[in-house]
Amino acid sequence: MSVFNSRSLIARSGSLWAFLTSLGLLSLSAQEIPFSEEPENFISERRLNFWKLQSANRALEIGLYDLAYALAEEIIEDPATLTENQIGDLRLVAIDSLLALENVDEAEQLIAESEGFVDSNRLILRRLMVAFARDEVSTAASLLATLNVDSLSPGDDAWHWLIKGWLDFQNRDDLESEAAFARAVEIASELDPGLQAHFSYLIFRFKLETQVPDSPSSIEELRRLSFQNQGTEIGYRYSQLLALMLSEQDLRAEAISLVAAELETLPAEFIELRDEFLLLQMLLSSVDLPEGRQAALELAVRGQQIGLARFGLQYVVYNCLERSDDKQLYLDEVLNLIVLSTQPHPLRDEALYYRAVSKFLNRDYRGAEADAELLENTYHVSTYRKGVLAIRASSAWQQARFRTAARHLSQLRSEHADSSDSNDLTVLIADSLFRAGRQAGSSDDYLLAATEYKTALDEVENAREMDDILFQLVLSYLNYGDIAKAQAAIENPDYLARSRSPMIWRAEWMLLKEMRKTGARGEAYERVYDMLNASETSEVLDADLKLRFLWLATKLSLESGQPDEAETWVNRLNAYISGLDPDDLDQELIDKVKASALLTLADSFFGIGEEQEALTVLEALRRDYDGEKHEPALFSYILEARYLSAKNRIVEAQQLLGNLADNYPQSRLAPIALYEAALNAEKRGQEANIEQANQLLERIATNHPGSEMVYYARLKQADLLRKRNEFGAAQQIYSLLENEYSDREDYFLAQISMADTLRAKAGDDPSKYDLAISRLERLMDLPDVHPDLRTEAGCKLGLVWRDRNDLKNAKEAFWTLQDLFISEENRIRFLTGKGRYWLSKAFFGLAEIYQEERDLDKAVELYETIIMKRLPGTEIARSRVDRILKPSVN
Repeated sequence: MSVFNSRSLIARSGSLWAFLTSLGLLSLSAQEIPFSEEPENFISERRLNFWKLQSANRALEIGLYDLAYALAEEIIEDPATLTENQIGDLRLVAIDSLLALENVDEAEQLIAESEGFVDSNRLILRRLMVAFARDEVSTAASLLATLNVDSLSPGDDAWHWLIKGWLDFQNRDDLESEAAFARAVEIASELDPGLQAHFSYLIFRFKLETQVPDSPSSIEELRRLSFQNQGTEIGYRYSQLLALMLSEQDLRAEAISLVAAELETLPAEFIELRDEFLLLQMLLSSVDLPEGRQAALELAVRGQQIGLARFGLQYVVYNCLERSDDKQLYLDEVLNLIVLSTQPHPLRDEALYYRAVSKFLNRDYRGAEADAELLENTYHVSTYRKGVLAIRASSAWQQARFRTAARHLSQLRSEHADSSDSNDLTVLIADSLFRAGRQAGSSDDYLLAATEYKTALDEVENAREMDDILFQLVLSYLNYGDIAKAQAAIENPDYLARSRSPMIWRAEWMLLKEMRKTGARGEAYERVYDMLNASETSEVLDADLKLRFLWLATKLSLESGQPDEAETWVNRLNAYISGLDPDDLDQELIDKVKASALLTLADSFFGIGEEQEALTVLEALRRDYDGEKHEPALFSYILEARYLSAKNRIVEAQQLLGNLADNYPQSRLAPIALYEAALNAEKRGQEANIEQANQLLERIATNHPGSEMVYYARLKQADLLRKRNEFGAAQQIYSLLENEYSDREDYFLAQISMADTLRAKAGDDPSKYDLAISRLERLMDLPDVHPDLRTEAGCKLGLVWRDRNDLKNAKEAFWTLQDLFISEENRIRFLTGKGRYWLSKAFFGLAEIYQEERDLDKAVELYETIIMKRLPGTEIARSRVDRILKPSVN
């Protein structure tokens, strides 16, 4: 057995982060910075190598040496994302892994290649370890003399004392060697019980040869001496040496039989030798043989020498964790015997820890948490408390309980993290809270995530890490709904000084997209306008990103109400593309951008009444870009149809939409065209037109069953039935949608339409009120319902109660919206025009009730809220306030 090969080769400081990585807490899907309609990425690709570094560290620590070396080698080939210190750490991981794998020559070569990358004193220690592995006493002594022991980390220092003890032992200086061995074990015990156990084994092996009066040189001589001294301590020592020599001479079966015979006949007075024979049998037989398994179990569960017993437990864990099913069952047996022992076992906390790790790796997350919690609550000073917090955090993460993960990580940071761990854990806490926010749609979680990201930014040094954390900070503020804080983060001079421009502009892109999404198109247009007209911006933007900003400026000019400027931006966009090096162009992207720009240009011409110019652009778009490859070419028919419909040229509009659906049935736009054709048919208003609309909607369900539009087509069919007062048939469709589309994010649209139907039927059947109320209450209470829909449900709930003359419940429903969107100031920011309409309607309804009750002060307060928040109906609210406050004329 190698002198280095143990579960913990070298105890390293700062292993919390790596531990979390090994448990899977950081095994997240990494994506490129998004430019699609998805508003965020979670963990940037740019942090991937940093995660791999931590994984390499942890793989080394838990004995997965092949994996540790592979990870280290992979990152060393592409080190650009790491700091110099991290590159040095990677080389040490690779060196230590090679030593543990007994590839001493390769380790020595890598040590030589690491000069200048790794602290020279740490490399001296590794050369010392190479000499130790080769039994080169004089070389080791020379290297030890040059080692600066005062600057060693605790893990390195433990190995320094062990090797010093070995050298003193070789020189027969028993007092010095005993002191050095004791110091090595003492340091190891403070760092890692696994390292302590390995040292105990090595010291036992060193001393074994000195516990006999001579050093026999042959197997035959050892056989003779063992036989002559049967039943005595010296005889058993000769048997131990004989077993080792037999094994080294490939006579393993004989060695196993010898040790088994000695164990069977060992007298009680030599009980202290039993653990040593069990250790030998375990190492000779391994857990692949019954003799080895039984010896390891006996040593770990019933061993009297704690150091050797711990080594036995570590050996079982290392050789059985994540191995075959029968080894997993054997590991479970050993751990359960210790954990469930009726007598207090000195290794119970350690066994609990490994049982938790084993359950975690086997995806029994609840079982892992239970063991981790038991250890944490029972052993307040255990070495493994740090690890169990990581297990609890990782288990929560794997179960998507991100707030719980953040709580455990916070405890880990406050109780156990050193300065190097602390900032890493802060980022993990922030990431957990970010995911919690994304999972629950909770703005509060995003705000907490932003607070943690902001804390991490104050400490981070690596430029790439700085970029990623800043990007996440901006996303957190945007998801919280605070565009001003996102903007302030992007413009923070300290962040700008420490970050790199490409990531700043990518964050800017996300900000502009969110401003566009939330309706702040005018501000977004001003921002992108100023940015693209600033010379310093043009110099730092890469071609791909500048192209996208020019495209966005084109879109925003139209959307912000300045369609007359779109043509200028389209010309500027085309001029920029013409000036690019053809070899640097992504032609697919260029075609996509140019086609989209033409569509926007046509839309802008329609917007300023230049119909002929718009049609000319649409003709060019359809001529130059194949509709099957370029969606803007197909969408041009929908755009033209919308313009014609707005001009009441409905027949022409329907003809365009019908042609699109007929000629391109495989396009995702085909069902959209059918849907808009149905809307046009409905607009004509005659019974025959309503029937035609229904048939077009049915075509969507029949010809495009996989389309997203099927849901909306069915909703519209039910709405048409309601228009014809066929509430029973409408209710059947809504019920079908509720049952078949319950996993959709907009599933609640069917529910609120069902509530409207039930309310309409309540005049004939008052029991329908209760069914409507239950749906509306549910929609208003669920946090994952879109704020617009929650507002509509709350307003309609108040109206239903008012229909029943229950003013108390009506006021409660209306007032709940006041609490949700006014008292909690930030939430009103999530409302679009539709949501603001329903909020205003609710406030008018509540104010009218207070007027009826003659509580005019509260009525005025509500009308003033409408005015202050600039909700729809501001002028009506203002006139009502004037009437209430105006002195009555006698």
